[in-house]
Amino acid sequence: MIGRILKYFGIAVACLVVVGLSSALMYRKHLQHKVAEKRAITSPNGIDSLEPVRIGGIDQWIQVRGQDVNNPILLVIHGGPGFAFIPMAGAFQGPWEKYFTVVQWDQRGGGRHMRRTTKSFSAEQ
Repeated sequence: MIGRILKYFGIAVACLVVVGLSSALMYRKHLQHKVAEKRAITSPNGIDSLEPVRIGGIDQWIQVRGQDVNNPILLVIHGGPGFAFIPMAGAFQGPWEKYFTVVQWDQRGGGRHMRRTTKSFSAEQ
């Protein structure tokens, strides 16, 4: 009798865990979609680009965003090394993108550059 109760209790707990995790993941996806909609560049002259560029023989990442590519360029150089602002740009950069073409540079030793070089370094060994 107690074994049967424990069995059903275990099944119920497992179901609750699955439902809880599924709900959390769906809510996260919903929030990501809302942020992406809010940060979307909708202007026909706008630009939203994230790509590696080779500088000094090393791939470094550049993000370019703005509502009009004809606006003056604002180059944002993070405090580096090991820290980049590209992942946090949405928190402060939105108003700038109306008046500037904002270029964020993940310098050597920070952000995506660090992830890419760490992967290639560990793959070589």
